[in-house]
Amino acid sequence: MWKNWSSCSELFYITDGISRFWVYCQVPLLPPLVANKIKQHNLHGLLVIGGFEAYECVIELAEARDQYCELCIPIIMIPATISNNVPGTDFSLGADTALNEIVQILDKIKQSAMGTKRRVFVVETMGGFCGYLATMSGLAGGADAACIYEEPFTIDDLRQDVVHLRAKIADNVQRGLILRTEYANKNYTSGFEAYECVIELAEARDQYCELCIPIIMIPATISNNVPGTDFSLGADTALNEIVQILDKIKQSAMGTKRRVFVVETMGGFCGYLATMSGLAGGADAACIYEEPFTIDDLRQDVVHLRAKIADNVQRGLILRTEYANKNYTSQFIHQLYAEEGKRT
Repeated sequence: MWKNWSSCSELFYITDGISRFWVYCQVPLLPPLVANKIKQHNLHGLLVIGGFEAYECVIELAEARDQYCELCIPIIMIPATISNNVPGTDFSLGADTALNEIVQILDKIKQSAMGTKRRVFVVETMGGFCGYLATMSGLAGGADAACIYEEPFTIDDLRQDVVHLRAKIADNVQRGLILRTEYANKNYTSGFEAYECVIELAEARDQYCELCIPIIMIPATISNNVPGTDFSLGADTALNEIVQILDKIKQSAMGTKRRVFVVETMGGFCGYLATMSGLAGGADAACIYEEPFTIDDLRQDVVHLRAKIADNVQRGLILRTEYANKNYTSQFIHQLYAEEGKRT
């Protein structure tokens, strides 16, 4: 029997993915709460869709069966994560699509280097602590190296990569490609974290004379959030990709009516990508961390979109950077517009 899970929102946040489920997995009383909901709604099975965090939740529920008979029901998990890190499975929903996208982007990056000399690209993939995407896309894209969490690397390993790239370029192969998964190493990073490391080293020069050497930082982050710089390596490429995707999204709405798209961009707390792609893509609004917004601001956007659609402009576009607001998430904005749109 189908049950409406909206009444179980204190336990599950199904529509926003398992990333929200993970928060509740940390609550010690999760099994009794779930058992109570199962009994209350007379459920005869659980179908869990998600990644590693969801897997941990399922294990926790299974281990609590001796204490709660309500949990002695079939529990099936469908792995759905681009990280492809669910134990006991070969592939997860979304992983192959993400891999194909990365390989296509790598092809475009390499094509952009045609006709130029001595260019090395450092590309960071998603996937958390799992190196599946970086490894497989590195194999498919002909990368020179892939830095992943499962195979710890040191500064000597990075030096060896530099030696390899030097020899490669000296042998008239004029481009190189290095991949890194996002949590491969907390120290060997790029972008704002690297900037903080450089500052820390500079401030320690009074204590360690060995640090009194030239330290140069090359900003490389799609977030474009390194202080004292105008552009970071990778930011322009990311911006171009987002604008192209926005164009495709708007084209998909041609011939339809009353469609509003809510798009979340990467960039952490920096609103560069959301702002610039919003300008280039003709967005109606961009929600960013640097400009705090309230529910009243979102209501004003709803009023604007209503007036726009009433004036025969049948589509809207709202951008939001990933950490714009911890409460007004993309899912919240989507639900707000979906509900308010019923009154148009």
